[in-house]
Amino acid sequence: MVVAPENHFEGTGLYKWKGLYYLTGQGKARHPVEPYGRDVIIFRSPDLIHWSETHSMGFARQGQYRRPTHDNPKNNEQVHEGVTVWNRGNVLIGIYGLWHGAEDWNDVTHDLGFVISNDGIHFREPLPDFVFVRAGDPGQWDEDGLAQGQGFENVGEKTYIWYGQMSQRQVPPRTGRPWKRIGGIGLVTLGRDRFGSLSVREPTQPGVFVTSELKVSRPARLWVNAEGLGPRSTLRLELLDYLERPLCGYSGERAAILEKSGLRVPVSFGERNRIRDLSEPFKINVSFQGPESGSISFYALYVVAE
Repeated sequence: MVVAPENHFEGTGLYKWKGLYYLTGQGKARHPVEPYGRDVIIFRSPDLIHWSETHSMGFARQGQYRRPTHDNPKNNEQVHEGVTVWNRGNVLIGIYGLWHGAEDWNDVTHDLGFVISNDGIHFREPLPDFVFVRAGDPGQWDEDGLAQGQGFENVGEKTYIWYGQMSQRQVPPRTGRPWKRIGGIGLVTLGRDRFGSLSVREPTQPGVFVTSELKVSRPARLWVNAEGLGPRSTLRLELLDYLERPLCGYSGERAAILEKSGLRVPVSFGERNRIRDLSEPFKINVSFQGPESGSISFYALYVVAE
């Protein structure tokens, strides 16, 4: 059966995850519950021709779950359009629109927010309502509203993210049409994969986190993206089995100790600079250590099979 997404569906992001294609967007006709207003809905396809008749609610902002039914949907914080997605292997990084509603269309604005997903369907904000890219002030090229684009790339030591401008303002005002004929393309740059970081809660105390399960079918290398490291602020990495017991050869005296900051610092366990002979899933235990552990910002951990 060939099923086209509903007429009121405004598609935004297209990505592939574990064999299926996913199309995200904003729809008006199929909200699970009316009070949500604009939210992210997702359709699925095995081949880009045959699309699912059912769809999933991929994301709604926290405030939308608590909104009374009698509120005016135009004058609320909502989601604008779907999520544009960057598939990073075991995690999906996404950009969506932060809709700031108003009674008058000329007062509506929308910034860009940041979400992640580990299953291709359900997205979440690491920090609720965090503004990843803010719309420009009146008179600037990106005034009023921004539009997320399917444009992500790592170039050398930088991450590039492209976005567009989209104004809700109308000329003449309050008529419904036409829209302002302005626009453009913007580029956000940041340190490679430095979307956010983990740090200890108490700067003078050590901290620790454990990753989810990982599995590699052939030898693999590890790299860390972090800053603030030194002799008095180190990272200690150990491998654990899926029951979180230390793995011989990759823990204890052979644990990896990192004292160097960088975007791609290699990890070695004693004399081993590769993970080998691990047929079962494993986890990685990362400890923040030293009297100045509060200076450490941990951005990313890369596990790359060779």
